[in-house]
Amino acid sequence: MEKQIYKKCKYNGKVTNLSGKTIEGFKIKPKNQQKEEALKVCSMTVVNQAYIEKILRKKTKRKLDYFLKYIISLIESDDEENPSNLHLALDDLTHYKSIIEYKYYKYLDEKYANLLLQKISMLEHEIKIKLVSSIRKEAQKIPFRMENGYEFEETKGKSR
Repeated sequence: MEKQIYKKCKYNGKVTNLSGKTIEGFKIKPKNQQKEEALKVCSMTVVNQAYIEKILRKKTKRKLDYFLKYIISLIESDDEENPSNLHLALDDLTHYKSIIEYKYYKYLDEKYANLLLQKISMLEHEIKIKLVSSIRKEAQKIPFRMENGYEFEETKGKSR
């Protein structure tokens, strides 16, 4: 199958340049899951603001639902000894939050973007609560002793 590149086209008497470097818009890479032989699209630039917002709303809703299910499963699990999954979930959530702030914020409605960031902040807060509680439970199990076997006593001095 040959690759075809379309550089110019005519539409209503206007000449439109389709080089990807000059078009301003949201760039996406669609998934090519077609059963029959058809035109495969490697990348696409969406210019219409309404379409961009619809695409991003669906994309963010799917990703937020995925994070919600994943975090609920982590919080409800009884795996108190291994908080590494909580750290990974917190890192993924902060990464996704930064993507929304710096990449999607200019395309989304300001009210919707702020609501989305608030939801992500709430999920981060829940993970942090679970993480602190699991670390606290681990710390209570381990007695803190000095090297010579005596318990650690806090020395009191002058506070300034």
